[in-house]
Amino acid sequence: MSNYNLRVFNGCNHPINFYSKNYAQNRKTQFFLTTENALPDKIYSQGNPLSAYSYFERANPCCGINLFFPEMLKARLDIASNYYEYDIILVSSRYAALAKQVFFNNPDYLDRLFCPITLYNRNPEESNQNSLEKAKKIGCIGFRKVWSTKTPQNYMAELRAGYYPSVASMQICQEIFRQYPYLDPETKANLDQLQAFLMQFQ
Repeated sequence: MSNYNLRVFNGCNHPINFYSKNYAQNRKTQFFLTTENALPDKIYSQGNPLSAYSYFERANPCCGINLFFPEMLKARLDIASNYYEYDIILVSSRYAALAKQVFFNNPDYLDRLFCPITLYNRNPEESNQNSLEKAKKIGCIGFRKVWSTKTPQNYMAELRAGYYPSVASMQICQEIFRQYPYLDPETKANLDQLQAFLMQFQ
């Protein structure tokens, strides 16, 4: 996207270094740098960290077995202020796991949540096998969507109503739906309109 910078809020508790190249993947699907001292393409400074906390609370035993309430009922999560102003809200994997349970009734917020995909400074497999200095996390190679996308109909309805959904999520949506071998006429029409809308961000 040449003329548009995705609006990104870093809700993790540390800055995030983004690398677009000079990395590889090992058998454990871990990503690591292949060029020593490579510099990140972009650094996302830390915003107000979004904390996620849950605790165990025991219910009454049943047939001699200790039972505990669902985690979502005993979770406390921060929510990004003015979250609708961002295309991407970066969160930790812990936050993401709880958010899917707690904010299931707020699809617009979930639609903007992404997790950084970890990048190491060297191959973790080799450093462990050869007793080298332990591989360190130095940044990420991109952001993985936390929640499934909405449908093309959903996004187009929001755009027509004057809302501004996540550009990143709309991009993923149109790529997913383009892979389907058959779409009903309404979905295809909305998908075409969504793709036309996204052309301005290419």
